[in-house]
Amino acid sequence: MRVTHISGERGVALVTALLVVVLVGALILGVFATSMSDYRIGRNMLLQERALAAAEYGQNDVLLGWDSSLTNLQAGNLAVRTRDVPGGGRDTVRVTRLNNTTFWLISSGFVGSGQTQASRRTGLIVRLATANLNVPAAVTSRLTTKFTESGSAYVNGNDGSPPGWSSCGPLSAPVAGLAVPDSTAQNYVNQSSIPNEGTPPVLETPIANDTSTYTMFGGISY
Repeated sequence: MRVTHISGERGVALVTALLVVVLVGALILGVFATSMSDYRIGRNMLLQERALAAAEYGQNDVLLGWDSSLTNLQAGNLAVRTRDVPGGGRDTVRVTRLNNTTFWLISSGFVGSGQTQASRRTGLIVRLATANLNVPAAVTSRLTTKFTESGSAYVNGNDGSPPGWSSCGPLSAPVAGLAVPDSTAQNYVNQSSIPNEGTPPVLETPIANDTSTYTMFGGISY
């Protein structure tokens, strides 16, 4: 006698295989989506960094190539400078003069095109450095070489407007005519028929022998 057993669980293997295929497909799709997301995030961060570099490059390039046209801007006026950035990209710098000594720089860097582009903007306040001139006399000399006054040559430490000019404004206090470390030094010869003028006419001061007197003017060195 032959007995045949009929099971009610038909198609289990097929369903299991389909579920595995679906799960594997979902896993692959998830990995692909994650990879694409990471790629786009990395690409966007790279573009943002390149745009920031372009903005800083243009800003620094304008400062490095600062010219008289920017210095001569009137308060409230602006100038626009554009730069092609090495490696791709473009930068636009707007220079606005705020007052006599202050400028505002807005630098906008752009990189990429179409769907893959980025822009960054930086701002910078720039102030003109003005030299602080310490003028002890009309002429100041270290006497490292011979200084000779002869004929009718003389120095005058009194302030005044040049001949033929209109008034330049209030006059400053008088200074010495000549400032030297030592008026009896061999390198100083006074054979002029006209005496020096000033307060005093000749001033002996260690300032005249200090090298920083001729190179440092406030916070600016030359």
